[in-house]
Amino acid sequence: QLPDLAQGSLELRADQAEQLIIDLIRAAAPELLLGSTTGEGTVSSAAAGAVGLAAAEAARNAVRHAGAGSGAVSVDEGAIQVEIADSGVGFDPERVPAGRFGVRESIVRRIEELDGGRAAFDTGADGTTVVLQWTRRRG
Repeated sequence: QLPDLAQGSLELRADQAEQLIIDLIRAAAPELLLGSTTGEGTVSSAAAGAVGLAAAEAARNAVRHAGAGSGAVSVDEGAIQVEIADSGVGFDPERVPAGRFGVRESIVRRIEELDGGRAAFDTGADGTTVVLQWTRRRG
């Protein structure tokens, strides 16, 4: 049973967060080649869930628009990073039509709503790489 990810006060061990993110990506794009590295410590369950869902959308887009892709998940004390890459024709995230919610809502908004979240796109004629990051803010 999955914890209530919306609460945010629940901490997951790095290996639990990594597995959650991998499971979400594989459910969305089982054909994506995926690697991972796990460190020690804990991360926010809310951050792991949000990054995982955003990564799942990026993976789904890579497979849908480029036919294939690859990904890497890294979780360590207070930090998550996921990269999803494809070798498609690329796109301009700023020119996504208003009626298309995948990139704008399911990726960018979801990550930007996280305290310490960041989404970056590197896109061109040789493909697209989406980098999703979350770092726990020291307070």
